[in-house]
Amino acid sequence: MLHVACQTESHLHTACLKMCGDMKMHAYDSGLIHNHDLTREETINIGGKFAVIFTILDVDCDQSKDFASAAKQMSTLIDHAIVNCGGKPTVL
Repeated sequence: MLHVACQTESHLHTACLKMCGDMKMHAYDSGLIHNHDLTREETINIGGKFAVIFTILDVDCDQSKDFASAAKQMSTLIDHAIVNCGGKPTVL
């Protein structure tokens, strides 16, 4: 499972949503997402900040770690990414 969170001030929520959409398209293009039913997006409030949680289920562990690391480096809006492989979460 890959879980990526974009967390920002409320006035930047549009940028966070766009980044999440761009990340989802990149995941499709790179073959990380092979079934739309295995993705989830959720908007929530975390400590007074707008957050978008993007989750991909049933993905290869190494591919997930590479994707999450690259996504985190590409955007200052990504607060954290968690890759859960074999029941062990890795926070990036």
